[in-house]
Amino acid sequence: MTTSWTYRPLRFFAITFLITWITWFTAAWYSTHGGTETTVGSWMGLGLLGPLITALILIFTSRSRPLRRDFNNKLVNPKLIKPAYVPFILLFMPAVIIISIFVSLPLGESIDQLGLTAEFNITEGSAVLNWIIPFLAPALEELGWSGYGIDSLRSRFRVLHSTLLFGALWAVWHLPLFFVQDYYHYNLLQENIVFAINFFISVIPLTIITNWLYYKNNRSMIAAIVFHAVVVVCSEAFLITNFTKCVVTVVLAIIAVWIIAKDKALFLDSGTGQQLSPLTRSA
Repeated sequence: MTTSWTYRPLRFFAITFLITWITWFTAAWYSTHGGTETTVGSWMGLGLLGPLITALILIFTSRSRPLRRDFNNKLVNPKLIKPAYVPFILLFMPAVIIISIFVSLPLGESIDQLGLTAEFNITEGSAVLNWIIPFLAPALEELGWSGYGIDSLRSRFRVLHSTLLFGALWAVWHLPLFFVQDYYHYNLLQENIVFAINFFISVIPLTIITNWLYYKNNRSMIAAIVFHAVVVVCSEAFLITNFTKCVVTVVLAIIAVWIIAKDKALFLDSGTGQQLSPLTRSA
């Protein structure tokens, strides 16, 4: 006999957006009205916790022990990760960036992009945040996204549909960051709106690849966190231009389409909830 629980995707994303957008738009206001670095950073940090806070609220108010055990198992059990996927998790993004750099050379970009930056440049004026964000942000996000959000959509839709929907929601979730002065997303928009649009588009193929790894590794949050962190760190470590990041998006999109075509059994299965925990199945 299996115990079931009911995921609440609408409630999860509504609360997550409410927490994050209120705090991030507050950070944006302070960033343009003389707020200190500490004040802006504090509001940014609170917003980053939105997915995790919401996931924990819904998990622990569900009164479902299997759901809590499932969350813990996904987070702490390294055996969920299949060894064959470890090289992909660690080396995929560096390879994509290097390929994209070489593709960009005939388009006028420099070979110097293969160099590595001396320091990350997420936000101006805060060396500490620039080092913390590339590692901490992916972990905090995935604790909410992989901990509850992705599976909540999967309980209602096929993997492909839930992945595309999540990718769109995840992209829009970042919207307030484009108004936080001197932050990465703000600088993208100031340089060229095309680069800002590219960020939103890039989230979709990246979501497809991340979710594919998540499900192929038995819904391991560790796999999702490490892959997400490698993506962010590599994007900042290489001296790639924002134009080349557009090339990266194209390369990611081609690979994402190829993965879907090669793994139709996962993405185009006819049911819902098929990839959830062996402990239970969503109602």
